[in-house]
Amino acid sequence: MRTCKLRYRSLVASLPLLLMCLGACIDSGSFGPDPTPDPDPDPDPTPIPLVIPEYEAWLEGAGSYAGECGGLCRYDLEFLYGNDDAILRLVGSGWDNTIYLENTAWLTQVGLDRAASLAGSLAGQELQEVYGCPDCADQGGFYLERSVFGNQSRHDYDAYDLPPVFDEVHPFLRSLVNDLANCAGNQYMQIQPECAQAD
Repeated sequence: MRTCKLRYRSLVASLPLLLMCLGACIDSGSFGPDPTPDPDPDPDPTPIPLVIPEYEAWLEGAGSYAGECGGLCRYDLEFLYGNDDAILRLVGSGWDNTIYLENTAWLTQVGLDRAASLAGSLAGQELQEVYGCPDCADQGGFYLERSVFGNQSRHDYDAYDLPPVFDEVHPFLRSLVNDLANCAGNQYMQIQPECAQAD
């Protein structure tokens, strides 16, 4: 009986510490990542000047899609390269081509260099037009567009059965699509002020 009382007192004494630890875990997000990034609270309206060398390969676009669906279920990302800047344009639409959002961002130098590096790593690869069976079981599909020496091509694949050749480029493109859809800047891009999240 004495042992039970001692254990009970020990548990009661340590309860405040356990509650503090639990609160810290929740505050730090230790129970899992936030699925939607926070929007950039103060977008900078100033374009980012870039050093744009003559690359042999470029990423031109990317996106995700689903077949017959309701509401926003397609995202198309376009890379628009200028003389000294680069813009990302994301259009979110539905199966019936209704446009739900249209957001833009400037690529940072880090983003441009990363895009160029990934495009260069794919330049020597002979890519298939389609990998697996994207969206054939209503699981959705993903695509990327690239150009090598001015020759543009599109490549569709199942993001849930990712081809090894896209192991590096897919997370990069996915982060651009997700963050721009949520108006959340990252190291690769700077959100433009008129950015709006979909309802």
